[in-house]
Amino acid sequence: MGGWDIPIGRLDVLKDKRYEGYLYGGGISYGYQWVISNRWNFEFNIGAGYARIHYDEYPCEECGTKLDEGNYNYWGVTKLGLSFIYFLK
Repeated sequence: MGGWDIPIGRLDVLKDKRYEGYLYGGGISYGYQWVISNRWNFEFNIGAGYARIHYDEYPCEECGTKLDEGNYNYWGVTKLGLSFIYFLK
């Protein structure tokens, strides 16, 4: 329905190069919902987990010989959310 995309700056590397590969991971999440009034609720959720990325690096979007390959392991927060909920009755 709606939301915000908050750029953190990690994707600036994608301007000059192309990456192909795979990512897999898993994690857990927790959420809780508070009743504010008869029609309004507030919800919070957070998730943490692991992601393993294997990639090949190329010089441009559609061309080039493979420049490099690599792996990246990430442990940490994978999800964070705040929601205001309005019930239509």
